[in-house]
Amino acid sequence: MASQKCKGARDLLPRDTKAFRFIEELFRKSCASWGYQEVRTPTLEYLHLFTAAGTLTPHMLSKVYSFLDWDGWSGERVVLRPDGTIPVARLYVENLSQQGT
Repeated sequence: MASQKCKGARDLLPRDTKAFRFIEELFRKSCASWGYQEVRTPTLEYLHLFTAAGTLTPHMLSKVYSFLDWDGWSGERVVLRPDGTIPVARLYVENLSQQGT
């Protein structure tokens, strides 16, 4: 079997990354001009964040990658974040809500 990327995945070659960086920089500058600041959230989040918010329905659960994060005593289901909205809301509640930011 030859090495192949995952179905639906895309390789970005140097010419592609140059174009992506240009567009990303335009977006960053536009956001900064409106007073927004960049944040980054983990790629993995607890599944309950998405199911409790209603963003992942039972039908959609079959389309996301999730696994049990087992610590030896108990485990929590973790998901490869399918969306950025819920993680940013979690970040705000955990880190910024007391600052009024």
